[in-house]
Amino acid sequence: MRDIIYTITGQETLIEELIEIEMNPCCHSDNADEYSNDLEYYLSNVIKQDYINYLCNNYDVETKEAEELQEHVIFEIKHRMRLLEEVIPGTVATERWNLERSTIRKSKRFLPHERRIIGRNTTVTIHAMRRIFGPEPGGEKNG
Repeated sequence: MRDIIYTITGQETLIEELIEIEMNPCCHSDNADEYSNDLEYYLSNVIKQDYINYLCNNYDVETKEAEELQEHVIFEIKHRMRLLEEVIPGTVATERWNLERSTIRKSKRFLPHERRIIGRNTTVTIHAMRRIFGPEPGGEKNG
């Protein structure tokens, strides 16, 4: 199942790239502490009118297409943040996906907002597990 609903044919890769940029703290000039929540922080650049100019100047798109891209990026960031609510312990994830115990802890494929390591405890989003390791073997289960 695709997580992104595209109406701009052929722009899937660009939309994914833009989402990854906006959900990466390293790509923000501001600080997450300046915002009331992560969603507000991740959307901080995208919701500005300057974002249209940024898209037109840095990608080969016209204003109308840039506006549509902006809408898609906003929608998808909101969608992914909702999915973050589906968090499970790393031990549960490794059991459900039949992985070695240290796989989640050692993997470099998780985005910063998809996995939390606090001491010996790891949590991970179900969305990230599906994105990185594919569908859950034996069918999907509730978190």
